[in-house]
Amino acid sequence: MKGISAALGFLCVAFSAPAGAEVAIKRIEWHVLSEDAKHKAIYKPAQEWAQEPIRIVTRKPRAVITLVNKGPRLAEGILFRFAVSAKLVRIDRPDDTGVWTVPFWVDDHRVAWLKANETTDVNVDNLLLMTHFKKLFRAGFWPKAIRISAMVELRPGDSVPAPEEKDLAVVWTGEKKK
Repeated sequence: MKGISAALGFLCVAFSAPAGAEVAIKRIEWHVLSEDAKHKAIYKPAQEWAQEPIRIVTRKPRAVITLVNKGPRLAEGILFRFAVSAKLVRIDRPDDTGVWTVPFWVDDHRVAWLKANETTDVNVDNLLLMTHFKKLFRAGFWPKAIRISAMVELRPGDSVPAPEEKDLAVVWTGEKKK
């Protein structure tokens, strides 16, 4: 009898707590704007970004963050935050190893809802890279890589995950223009 009441008590506690949505970042990918055979501009997944040190960024990169709801219920009002930083070198010394800077852009993005056991891709393409890279160029610096770090906002009962990060190598093409 004591065993049955303990089991019933466990079941009551287990089923009385609402099973919440478990939204997490599944992956982060960098995409770079390029042209297809018909000269149509499209974004393609990339591990590196060919961009020479110039004032005008010609091929814009963007990050694609894939969110997944691992929980049994619909998740609403999902907020994730991200930060973008750069590994900088002087333009006149492109072979230096470079130094990671503090993030030059920090922002957040809301997803209205995500059904149970589904994923969604969120394009983060308002990176303000042109403005920041123009300032860097004027100061005599250029990135060797850019990094995005992202994390879903925590809710009551969540465990604390490590932020997801993804780097994009910057390959300098052509001659440096001043």
